[in-house]
Amino acid sequence: MDALTHYLGAHPQDVPALTLRARARMGLKDWDKAEADLSEIVRTLPPALEALTLRASAHEARGRWDAAIQDYESILARAPDPAAAFQARRGRAKARASAGRVDEALADLEAMLAMDPNDLSLHLEKAALLGRAGRPDDGLAAADK
Repeated sequence: MDALTHYLGAHPQDVPALTLRARARMGLKDWDKAEADLSEIVRTLPPALEALTLRASAHEARGRWDAAIQDYESILARAPDPAAAFQARRGRAKARASAGRVDEALADLEAMLAMDPNDLSLHLEKAALLGRAGRPDDGLAAADK
């Protein structure tokens, strides 16, 4: 880590090096520094979808749901390819559910199911969310699909 930090002193906007250091810091649970590296990437190299995704994960690890949701929404606003949008929507649904924003999380899951109605994991996520939200009958119906 020290060598990478030294290198970045001479090359402060080297995105692959910043990403590598941010990933290492996340592995060490040094969330503040990881977020600082990722925020630098987002500032200097839009659209920075990988950095936004990593930063959202760092926010989630700290229970900072609104910040994670904001990063996922930034990804979605930057019109990524359908696979990236799908993953961002899935992350946003998880963060919304964790923040207690059940109806918004369900809307995300419904949007994803509209794109891929045969994705069993989405049906199970919906069923689990409905169960946690005190709607077990709706959850069972979702699980039956």
